[in-house]
Amino acid sequence: MRAGLDLAPDESGLKDWTYDDFEQAHANGGLQERQPLEPFMPIDVIRNFDDVETRAPWTYLWTLAPVPPGGR
Repeated sequence: MRAGLDLAPDESGLKDWTYDDFEQAHANGGLQERQPLEPFMPIDVIRNFDDVETRAPWTYLWTLAPVPPGGR
């Protein structure tokens, strides 16, 4: 089993993601040039989020302090 993507704005997670990347990952279950979202993610629900529902978790995730891998 591979490790899931770190959701903090760290090098191992979302640091290089734009909001458009985040929105595309929700709509498509991942980004073509990056690893797909984990199968446990409820993509069928997430892809139907409106802009407010998509932007809310994005805004929250960017308030998290970056934690390097192994430092959790």
